[in-house]
Amino acid sequence: MKREELLKAMTEIDDFLIEEAVPASTMVREPFRFSFRNARYILAFAAVLLFVITGIQLSRPSPVQTGTPFTECATIKEAEELAGFPFEFPEQIEGYTLQYVNVYGGTMIEAGYAEGDDTFYVRKAEGNGDISGDVTEYVHTERRFFGSQETELSYEEGVIRKAVWFRKTCAYAAGAENLPLSVLEILLGYVQ
Repeated sequence: MKREELLKAMTEIDDFLIEEAVPASTMVREPFRFSFRNARYILAFAAVLLFVITGIQLSRPSPVQTGTPFTECATIKEAEELAGFPFEFPEQIEGYTLQYVNVYGGTMIEAGYAEGDDTFYVRKAEGNGDISGDVTEYVHTERRFFGSQETELSYEEGVIRKAVWFRKTCAYAAGAENLPLSVLEILLGYVQ
């Protein structure tokens, strides 16, 4: 082999092969240099780490109560004890039967009635605000007396949706998709 051929063969050797042939103990490692390429990898690693930590935090149960803050009660007496005031209402009204009694936040009692698919609720709380929970702005709202009891009725398409009234230091509300007037008259006469 001629000298020129040997020289040409030596210059065409890949740098990768030369580095691979050098023993590891003689190789000098380059110090870390910051570059935008390195920054991309660091940012990607940080993002993955953040997602992992967030996932761990989200998988832990929260000490804060979520959802509706109500307590289901087995009896009316239990609801009265939790709320701290009496609530008198019938077990049945014109075919509607009592389905549940709940206490909301320890300050309001709600009784729910049903007859087939028709349902309504009646609520009582201490105070003088609207406790219906219905924030709909009805086109038709009127004040009407049932005996000596003034009641605010809210209508939609000729159907009573909400009734709110007050007695002494307590607020009352009843609501439904279609609250029959006869049921409302019974509630106003009975509920204390």
